[in-house]
Formats: sequence, structure tokens, C-alpha cells
Amino acid sequence: MAKQSNQKAKLLYLQKILMEETDAVHGITIAGMVERLAAFGVAAERKSLYDDIEVLRGFGMDIATERGRANSYKLISRGLTAQEVAAICLALQQTGSAETEEITGKLCSLLSCYEAESVKEELAVAAEEAQAAPAEETAAEPEAVETEVPQEAETAAEEVAAEEAEPQAEDEQLAAEAEIAAAVLEEEKAIEAEAAAMRKAAAAKAEPEAAAEEIELKCDVALKDEVLAYLGDTAKVVKTKSSSVVIEAQAVCSEDFYVQLIKWGSGVKLSEPSYRRKEFVKYFKKILSNYK
Repeated sequence: MAKQSNQKAKLLYLQKILMEETDAVHGITIAGMVERLAAFGVAAERKSLYDDIEVLRGFGMDIATERGRANSYKLISRGLTAQEVAAICLALQQTGSAETEEITGKLCSLLSCYEAESVKEELAVAAEEAQAAPAEETAAEPEAVETEVPQEAETAAEEVAAEEAEPQAEDEQLAAEAEIAAAVLEEEKAIEAEAAAMRKAAAAKAEPEAAAEEIELKCDVALKDEVLAYLGDTAKVVKTKSSSVVIEAQAVCSEDFYVQLIKWGSGVKLSEPSYRRKEFVKYFKKILSNYK
């Protein structure tokens, strides 16, 4: 098979899609991945994406599979949670630092688009509440003046103490901002290192993909939905009996496919093509020979 355009970057774009568009609540199907990759100028076959997802899992991405008529995949955990990012951004917002918006943007980029939007909404609400607080204090000033007049000496002492504490507060603020910036930098370095490792793995794996071919499976009715979900959109039921069905589909008869046949056990039988059935028998006998 001829190599398709931009294939070396496919894993990186797939990582970007999973990081930005999925989380513990929102997932994406294989068909959705194909469509999103096409938008980046990367052509991808459905079957190749299963291997790509396993490569990303092998490099530490916590990708979960949600079973259904069309399986969906989601990145359920990452370096920072939405709650942690919101807490850091709220602390920055309260300091009034000029770099708050820039750092907030960088931290939100580590989340999915849904989580990032939730954090930004929370920050907007906090900002509105902070603006409303001075107005409420101003409305209460006439009454406060009456109680503060007899305590002028005490108030003056508090003001002096506050002025003395300002340099220390500024130092603590600068230290906190430096610590947050260092954490963001470390996170960016980790992401870049992971991307470099995946580029290396992709280059090592750059070889022609096996072509899908027409297969026929006979399976128990109880396993029909699971088999159809695994085979994807090309699968269709061509014959139905009281206890079994015959399914035709396009599939890559690789070792992964044979392993799946073993998992299904006697409930699923590979009927066609006959040479693949013989190949599977040899593969199974080879496994059995390890236990003699």
C-alpha cells in the first residue's frame, strides 16, 4: 500500500485530538477520529487507528474504551485535573498579576475543550463576585464611619502594620508566581518529550499496513452485538437462524484479530476465506504447542 500524506504526524495529531476533545465524560468514535484527522490533512484507515490507540496507551495515555454500537474512546486522566487548574487560576486571579491571563491559557490547554470552558466560566463568575464586593463595602461606609471614629489610634496602628507587611506579601506573591511558571514549564517539557518519543516510535513503525479483506463469521446470537461492534460499519448480518447468525465484514486478519477470535471462543467461527481459517488453525496450534 502506498504511504499516505502526513502519516508520520498521525500519532501526534491523534494525541492532540484525544487531549483537546475528550475527557472522562466526552468520547470520540473511530469514525470521528478519521474525520478529525482528515481536517488536519492526515488520511487514516479505521483499522490502523486501533493500533495507534494501543501505541498511545503504551506511552502512558490513560485512554478508556466505552463499548457500544460504535465504540468511543476518551482520555480519562491527565497531569492536572480541571479542579486543580481552576484552583491555581483562581489564586493567580486574586493576585492581580499581569501574566494571569497568559498562564491561565497555558494551563487550560492541558485540559479538554469542555473542561477548559468550565474553568473559564468559573473564573468569570469569581471575577464578577470580586467586582461586586467593593460596591457592597461602599454602600456600608456611612455606618462604618460612626464606629471607626473612636478607634482612630487603633486604625492608624493597623495601617502601619499593613505597610510593613506589604514587602513580604509582594515577595510571597512573586515566589508563588515563579513556582507556578516553573510547573507549567515542566509540564510543557514533559509533553514535548512524550511527543518526541511517539515520533520515534512512529518512524520505527512506518511500514505498509495490512489491507482489509472480506470475511465471514458464524456466531451465536448472544455474541452478535459484540461482534458487530468490534468489526465496525462494514459488518452486516446476511443470515439469521434461531440460535446463530452469519456476519460478513471487511477486516484485517492480523494476529490481533486471531487473538479476538480466541477470546470469543466457540461462540464465533471464521468461515471464510478458507485459507485464513487454515492460517488461524495453525496459529492456534502454535499457541497450544507451548503448553505440551
